Amino acid sequence: MLPHCNYVHTDKTNGAKTPCLHQTYRGQLCVFHATNVREKAKDFERALGAILDEAYASADPIDLNFKGFVFPRVDFRYTEFRGIADFRKTIFTDDADFRGALFRRPVDFHVAEFRKNAVFDSAKFENIARFAGVQFKGRAIFSSTKFRGRTVFHGCRFSDFAAWQGAKFDKPLTFQVNTFDHDADFRRATFFGGVNFERTLFNRRSHFEGTRFHGEVLLTQTHIAVLKQFVSSHVNMDGAVLHTADFWDNERLSHYSFRDAFLISVNLAGKELENCDFTGAVFKSVLTQGWKPDARTRRNTKFIYTDYQTEEVKWLDGGMRRAYTPVLESRVPAEGNFGEGEHANFTFVDYLREPIRMNIALNVPPILRSVVTSYLQIFTDYLQVTDGVSVELRTRLEGSQLRAEFFAKRNSDLPLIREAFSNYQRNIGLSIDEIKRNIPFRENTTRLERDLFLMKMESEVNVLQTELGYIKGPLAQSPGDRELISRIVEASKSPGVLFEPLSIAPETPDAYVSYAWGDDASEEGLHREQIVDLLCDTITSSGRKVGRDKDRMRSGDSIERFALEITRAPCIIAVISEKYLHSEFCMVRELFRAYQRYQYKLDEFQKKVIGLVLDDAKMILQDHDAVLSLAEEWKERHDRLRRKQEKVDPLRKSRLEWEFLNLMDGMIPRISDMLLAINDILMKRGFDEIVSDGFKEVLKRLPPR
Repeated sequence: MLPHCNYVHTDKTNGAKTPCLHQTYRGQLCVFHATNVREKAKDFERALGAILDEAYASADPIDLNFKGFVFPRVDFRYTEFRGIADFRKTIFTDDADFRGALFRRPVDFHVAEFRKNAVFDSAKFENIARFAGVQFKGRAIFSSTKFRGRTVFHGCRFSDFAAWQGAKFDKPLTFQVNTFDHDADFRRATFFGGVNFERTLFNRRSHFEGTRFHGEVLLTQTHIAVLKQFVSSHVNMDGAVLHTADFWDNERLSHYSFRDAFLISVNLAGKELENCDFTGAVFKSVLTQGWKPDARTRRNTKFIYTDYQTEEVKWLDGGMRRAYTPVLESRVPAEGNFGEGEHANFTFVDYLREPIRMNIALNVPPILRSVVTSYLQIFTDYLQVTDGVSVELRTRLEGSQLRAEFFAKRNSDLPLIREAFSNYQRNIGLSIDEIKRNIPFRENTTRLERDLFLMKMESEVNVLQTELGYIKGPLAQSPGDRELISRIVEASKSPGVLFEPLSIAPETPDAYVSYAWGDDASEEGLHREQIVDLLCDTITSSGRKVGRDKDRMRSGDSIERFALEITRAPCIIAVISEKYLHSEFCMVRELFRAYQRYQYKLDEFQKKVIGLVLDDAKMILQDHDAVLSLAEEWKERHDRLRRKQEKVDPLRKSRLEWEFLNLMDGMIPRISDMLLAINDILMKRGFDEIVSDGFKEVLKRLPPR
């Protein structure tokens, strides 16, 4: 009789040793434990068949001991295991096919090794099923499998795709400390008694579309690379690491605990959060737009972190694993808890609220960015003293541009910010007295607040203008920087140009035409249109570009924006008629703004503005008394409008109207000088004279082509 096999199975849990009772086969091991798989394949098949036949023939269930067996390709399809099936430490060297198999008593695959595919599709486990420390090196397929008893997958490694699609677990499932190196598919699976995924590592996508959970789900300290369509309630993700989690089809997260979790890329947008807890969680790239955390969720969450760090540590199985810890300095709030003490009215929802953002790009030369950034910061104070609006301002470089980003608390604040920034921009270059008149301080601003703000603003304006003056000198010695010199010179005359938002617009014309239009049927109106038509044709024929309202504006465009565009033009041709002299738009918004832009310096104004005086305005400009009478008319109009405005808007809510009145108020005492500057330049006057020489005088004064 042949001696018994030398194989001895040692139980890792209690150290018990069980010798193999089978006879040796071509050496010291039996046919079941021999490792020469190819040589023994047929003999193994016959010997295994004998064992199974004996079990089938017995009236009573027979336990099957496969401990330590080294299987070649094996086919257990639709096999019924009536007794205990012990596959501990078994090695499946080729595909193992258990499709449709029925396990009526406990089955144990402790530390088994599947070197190729393990297929348990549609199998039934009527009793305990234990997969502890199993190595699945090929695909692991448990689709449509039914687990009737207690089931354990603990410490397993799935090196390839693993699937439990449509599987059913009648009892609580232990699924702890497993590692998935490939996708894990639990779609349409049903967990009737809860499931514990504690400390499991999902390195790739995990699919839960259509999965039903009827008990608590524990994902404590679990690492999840991609979580898709997870729908459940009463989920514990304490300490979990969610790299990409999207709770599609789960509109309400009820009783989810994310304490000490690492939410590295999680989509909670639009979700209702009911009685959840994020205390100690790290929020890193979490999408929260439109989410709705309830009052209990806000109360439950005491503090959060906004950053984390990692390090490689040795794991239980001897391998290396990435460990995550929060950066303590990123704690919010830094001290205390949300909803307590000084943070009584401050919750994690307030901190994470999606910022309402408005941004503009400014064409600021690099050499001026620091001083411009400093001046921009005062804009936050400006909003406080004018509208009581709190806004955060951030600036950053964007290629050759400086981007200013405004973060508001409410969408309704954005129009105020835009309007206020436009006003703020126009104040640059004005005297402090003019600034005082132009700033519409809110009614409840104290005298101290006003004085402190004006001192601060005046200081920054002076710094900005001083810096511009300093830079011009050195740059003048650098002929290669002509474009920059031109920009600095322009900014020194009107610093507001540095704060003009960039826009995609038609190419800047060489000259703009400013004239009063709107009554083309009258003789005077026809003359104006005829002169402007001829003028524009002549300039265009000379190879230059000309800007005119009819060509530059389209339906829906802002007339006010066009007026600002005119005042910032390289050259302005003012076709002055009597109607022009009485037009609020022409006189206040166009001509006076241009005068204001050059800081009321007559020589600079005369270089940039070409006046073509028509017949009906010629007599007014030549008579000093008539000019003063014109100023009186404007004064009466201003006072009348101001009285009406104060009556209908005592709290100065209509910012644009008050800004216009302040602008008009600044123009009235300067009308004489402004019109004198135009009349002082020797130019042809009257319709006939102006058109007689083909606008040669105008062409001479235009910027070179």
